[in-house]
Amino acid sequence: MGNILDKRAVLDRIKQFYDLKGNAELSRFLGVAPNTITNWYARCSFDIDIIYTKCVGIDLNWLLSGKEPKPIKEEPVLNQVIPQDHTGEAAAYYRMYKEKDEENKELLKENARLEERLRLIEPDKSDFIKIAEDASTGSNLLHDSHRATSAGAPLKE
Repeated sequence: MGNILDKRAVLDRIKQFYDLKGNAELSRFLGVAPNTITNWYARCSFDIDIIYTKCVGIDLNWLLSGKEPKPIKEEPVLNQVIPQDHTGEAAAYYRMYKEKDEENKELLKENARLEERLRLIEPDKSDFIKIAEDASTGSNLLHDSHRATSAGAPLKE
């Protein structure tokens, strides 16, 4: 059986590295609700994407295992000023990050516009349901009045 990652210890190392004084500070740092941190500790889980995104500059070997010495804090690459004409790997990642960030902002705006349109349409939906029910009831009455026997003669009421 392989090693099991102690996710509570990972969360504790994040607090240690960033000098966070408790779960409330950890939740603000990671951008999640305080009860999310409580649930992560209780369930021994976390969202790796959030951890990876927010914990820039941490030696991941130390963060996950605790075996390496605590790394020295470095300013995250995303917060450094990177010249646009720079052709290094960090500049490429930074440009990709900025492009995706802008794309996400546009998608969020579009999502808000669509949600607003849906909100405006929702009250009208009940009208369609009523019309459909009326049509269904009306067609059933019409169908019932024109029922015929197997011989083709109308039923007597």
